[in-house]
Amino acid sequence: MKTFWKILLSISLVVLFACLGFFGYQFFQNQKSDKVVKDYTQATSPTTEKLLENPINFKKLQKTNKDIYSWIKIKNTNINYPILTTKNQKSNDFYLRKNIYKNYDNQGVIFTQSYNRTDWSDRVTVVYGHNIWTRGTMFYQLHKFRDENFFKKNKNIVIYAPQRKLTYEIYSAFEYDNRHIMNSFNFDKEEDFVTFINTTLYPVTLAKNVRENATFTTSDKMLVLSTCIKNKENSRYLVVGKLIKDEKTK
Repeated sequence: MKTFWKILLSISLVVLFACLGFFGYQFFQNQKSDKVVKDYTQATSPTTEKLLENPINFKKLQKTNKDIYSWIKIKNTNINYPILTTKNQKSNDFYLRKNIYKNYDNQGVIFTQSYNRTDWSDRVTVVYGHNIWTRGTMFYQLHKFRDENFFKKNKNIVIYAPQRKLTYEIYSAFEYDNRHIMNSFNFDKEEDFVTFINTTLYPVTLAKNVRENATFTTSDKMLVLSTCIKNKENSRYLVVGKLIKDEKTK
């Protein structure tokens, strides 16, 4: 009888240790699995995006004039100006002879008309500026792009907006007639947009520079800088770029 109980006790102990070993193994595996999940989650969680510095104090500028909504800079030129919109004005030519304080000034400002939104979402945005050759200001130095070497070496237009930096690659610069671009084309229509794209890629003039292997598609966004030409009343000089980068800023 004693032998029977000894055998039963031995069997019970074996079963007990086996169970303890099994549950211990399962607990260890679960802990290991949890650790793997936690480590994976930590490794794949999104990191804080590093924002670029925005050198333009738009809050201060807009206290001066709420129509200031962006800033344009072109390297190796003196083009470094605020861009204003005529959207809040009675006339699209309001800033043609006004400064940022809305006082009369013959050289005007750099501006867009009410045809364009101020969030840079349009297919084509046209920015205007006088060719003030007597002072060399406003869009006078767009004419530097007539020089082939200058055109080849200087590729970008930078636009700053609140919390944004947009970079456009210049692919074409040429003499054009004085038609009003935004009134002459309906850029919501694919055929009109394609027609104007071809105009910028294959200008019908001898006064032109087009970047080698330049391309533009109907999904791209276009920036047109437009200024007058000295002693040519019915002509405009256009510098055209396509949006290649849209970055967030502080």
